[in-house]
Amino acid sequence: MSDNSLASDPATTSVPDIPPQVRKSDRKHKLRGYLTDYVCISHNESSCFSTLTNLSLQPPTISFHSLSSHSQQLLENLHISEPSTYEEAAHSPGWQAAMEQELQALAATRTWDIVSLPRGKKPIGCKWVYKVKHKADGSIER
Repeated sequence: MSDNSLASDPATTSVPDIPPQVRKSDRKHKLRGYLTDYVCISHNESSCFSTLTNLSLQPPTISFHSLSSHSQQLLENLHISEPSTYEEAAHSPGWQAAMEQELQALAATRTWDIVSLPRGKKPIGCKWVYKVKHKADGSIER
């Protein structure tokens, strides 16, 4: 076997690692239609959508501090904290009432029954998920 036959064998030849070339699109991009109705209000100077690299694809950003005091107060009142644990929700009368309403709705629709656990079986876990539901006009639905 000659040295030339080894050189022509693709399994024995080494190819240097060359990273592939990344081609950028030259297509014109524009703001998505559903974003034209929105304005991003930012508390700091950075953009609300910092993960987007093309600034022309983001809705306009307005600084929170440039708004009137009435608008700032309105936005602060719209922010309702959502507890992440049962312990946090248990301290709030509003969330307690919401949990009671949810249990009553489940009982009224006979979603489940309380039964004895069979011997040797483990119960499955569950978790409350707390979320404020808003109407289209921004008011609280529930």
